[in-house]
Amino acid sequence: MRKKSGNVKRIHRKTPGNRTTLIYKRKRHGKAVCAVCSAKLPGVPTGPKSLMRNLPKSKKRVNRKYGGCLCSRCMRVQVTKEVRGILS
Repeated sequence: MRKKSGNVKRIHRKTPGNRTTLIYKRKRHGKAVCAVCSAKLPGVPTGPKSLMRNLPKSKKRVNRKYGGCLCSRCMRVQVTKEVRGILS
């Protein structure tokens, strides 16, 4: 963990000896959200790139059409539009 990089958060903390020191914490990752309605996507993990890189593709997203991009409600609407020929 590099201390000057942007992937760590710098926090000032008081020690028991009444000194203020700088500690470094990893930033928290946001949840994956739907591209249409911004709802949180269940079944899609989040984490640092080093962890996500080692996951297999089947664990990074839900295994269906538009998996990992759209929630199930928006996916159903999208598929029905495609079937009816509304979208090109």
